[in-house]
Amino acid sequence: MRGQYSIFPKVEYEARLERAQTLMKEQNIDALLITAEANYFYFTGHRTHSPWSTFTRPHVFVVTRDGGMAMIVHCFTRPEAQSRSHVADVREYGSLMQDAVPQIKQALSDMGLASAVIGCELGYEQRLGLPLRAWEEIVSAFPSARFVDASELLWRLRVVKSPAEVDCLRKACQATSKAFEVCYSQAGEGWTEEQVATVMSKAMLDAGAESPGFNIICSGKDDYERISARPTGRVLRRGDMLWVDASAVFDGYWSDFCRAAVPGGPSPEQIRLQRIAHEATMAAIEAIKPGVPVSVIAETCARELGKHGFNLTFDAGRCGHGLGLMSTEPPHVATYDPTILEEGMVITVEPGIVNEEGVFCIEENVAVTKDGFEILSGASREIYAI
Repeated sequence: MRGQYSIFPKVEYEARLERAQTLMKEQNIDALLITAEANYFYFTGHRTHSPWSTFTRPHVFVVTRDGGMAMIVHCFTRPEAQSRSHVADVREYGSLMQDAVPQIKQALSDMGLASAVIGCELGYEQRLGLPLRAWEEIVSAFPSARFVDASELLWRLRVVKSPAEVDCLRKACQATSKAFEVCYSQAGEGWTEEQVATVMSKAMLDAGAESPGFNIICSGKDDYERISARPTGRVLRRGDMLWVDASAVFDGYWSDFCRAAVPGGPSPEQIRLQRIAHEATMAAIEAIKPGVPVSVIAETCARELGKHGFNLTFDAGRCGHGLGLMSTEPPHVATYDPTILEEGMVITVEPGIVNEEGVFCIEENVAVTKDGFEILSGASREIYAI
């Protein structure tokens, strides 16, 4: 039964663990103590029925650099964990009042880690999946051990996707692309933003998504600055730009891109601004290949917008980001990020213009290939007339 329902074959997890162990040896880390949802899923293949939505039953994974592994899960989720994971040593706890602290301490002791260097989710864009009080109790129980930040190691693993991971992202993008086509073939004047979100979500599911990720929607002249907004009951009027930034989830992997429509069709100025945003986006994408600093992609976005008198001021702090088990991950497509692109990375590219005419951003999801890039996102880049 073990691993019967895993998303990926066992060899996928073996490759991840091999890479992790190599990095642990390079960094003199004896073991990893994994508590965060995405990292736990990445290593074990077990994902809870309600990811990100509950802190009641922490899940923990411990792996040593010589190949020892253990999972600590609540008894309620143990049968599912065993059926999904390749890990043989699955331990359980029953109380919901101790955050599995006794079992975690026992596992660390059993695995010979009482005086080890243990890497944890302590730094850059990482979060512990345990309360601080539980964490402090674990640390204090092992005075001879050293608990260090493993965020750099974890991101080195996760930013480079395997072909199987890229395929999950591709399928999430396909579901999102189909949803835009379906929604914009139906929506029109008189619809509310909430109606648009409902149709987008249903269309994602109909197209094979596991679940909708999000629908960021803004519309109308007083609304365009809300580029990170939940849909409202606002009614679409003729001439309003309807801008939707949408995501679908496929086997835990997220898409993230935006397309726009206007009831009655776009104005000449809206068409012009959309073309500028598209040209800037494509110029930046054309620069994508292994060995290129991600900052170059951001600099290209800025240069191309600058040709038309626009600054790179989409107010997101960047013009793109990594994509994977989270809707945004490192690297940041920004001039301040020194990350060098590698084959298998997946990033978004999203330079934009926001003014009284609308939101002009044609975000693309792009995989870095051996010789260049593959655009995973679809649907029309022109403004839909609805």
